[in-house]
Amino acid sequence: MVIPIVFAGSKPLEDTDMLDSANGSVGEKARRFRRFNIEYPVMVQYQIGGTNAEVEAVTKNVSIGGILISSAIVIPLHTPIKFRICIRKDKAARCIHLAGEGKVVRVERDENKGEVAIAVECDVPITHQEENFTSWPAKDN
Repeated sequence: MVIPIVFAGSKPLEDTDMLDSANGSVGEKARRFRRFNIEYPVMVQYQIGGTNAEVEAVTKNVSIGGILISSAIVIPLHTPIKFRICIRKDKAARCIHLAGEGKVVRVERDENKGEVAIAVECDVPITHQEENFTSWPAKDN
């Protein structure tokens, strides 16, 4: 069963929500959804060269329209991906899984930290996933 997730306060922004206070004009590019700065484990699946790949990463921020993740591995720009975020209060608690699909729209390397920031735009809103993905580690259950 898939249940759409709606984060509190995640209504789409109107042009007037991004007004420049100095001259009342619309700001650069309005964000469509509210973002939440949260760090949780995320498993990312994608194909590269016809081969299936999985990468463990960490979310940096999440909205119903996309995620920003931090990874040690580069996922190429425009790559379609599937992901599953594991949210839990502590290691003893059961995971709440949020799942989504989308494509990589930005990749930025941080040479000082040895990390890559990967922005993903979702095709549909992120959803609560009740069933387990069989190809993913059972330790997240």
